Amino acid sequence: MRRDEIAALDLTRYGKFTDRAIDFGEKPASGPDFHIVFGLNEAGKSTALSAYLDLLFGIEERSRYNFLHDYSSMRIGGLLEFEGQAFAVSRTKSRSNSLHDAEGRPLSEIAISAHLAGLSRDGPGVAASRSSRLTLPAVVVGTLRTMVERRSGITTSLRMARDEAAAALDGLNAARGRVGEERAVPEPARAKLMAAVSEAKASGHICRYNCLSA
Repeated sequence: MRRDEIAALDLTRYGKFTDRAIDFGEKPASGPDFHIVFGLNEAGKSTALSAYLDLLFGIEERSRYNFLHDYSSMRIGGLLEFEGQAFAVSRTKSRSNSLHDAEGRPLSEIAISAHLAGLSRDGPGVAASRSSRLTLPAVVVGTLRTMVERRSGITTSLRMARDEAAAALDGLNAARGRVGEERAVPEPARAKLMAAVSEAKASGHICRYNCLSA
C-alpha cells in the first residue's frame, strides 16, 4: 500500500516561528496513523499548513510569511516519507536550488515531485482526485470545530476562574491586614482601656450590672 506522509515539520524561520518543530511521531504498529492539528485563533495552524505546502512546492514568490524573517533568511524543513523511505529536506526562499538535503546540498525537485503523482499546490487532474481523499466530511469538520470551541471555552473559563481566585486571595490578604492593624492597638490606648475597666470594677458599676442581670 502506498504511504506518503510527513513525519516532522521544521519551522526554522517562517512566519512568526523561529526554530520550532512539529513532530508527528513514529507510525503506530497497528491502527490508524491520523493526526489533527488544532489550536486557538492565531496559534499558527494556517502558517504550519502553508509551510508544509511550501516545503513540497517551494516558497511562493510573494510569500506573506516574511513579516519576521526576510526572504533571504526564510527556511523550513521536514522529514518526508515516500513509499516507506524517509529522508530529511529543507527549503529556502530562492528562485533556484531552494531544496536541500540533510547535509545542505542542493536537491533536485524531482526528489519530491516524483512521489506526488501529479499533485500540485492548486493544480487540476490527479491533484483534484487525490486531494478529495484528504477532505474531511462536513460532519467530521463540525465535530472538530466543536471540540476546538469547547476547548477554547474551557480555557477561557479556567482563565476567568484563575483571575477570580486571585482577586479573592487579594481580598483575603487585605482583610487579614486590616485585622492585624486592629489587633495592633497602641500600648497607651490599651493601657487607658484597661484602666477604665479597672475603675468601673472598683466603683461597683460592673458588679451592680451583673447582680441585676442575675
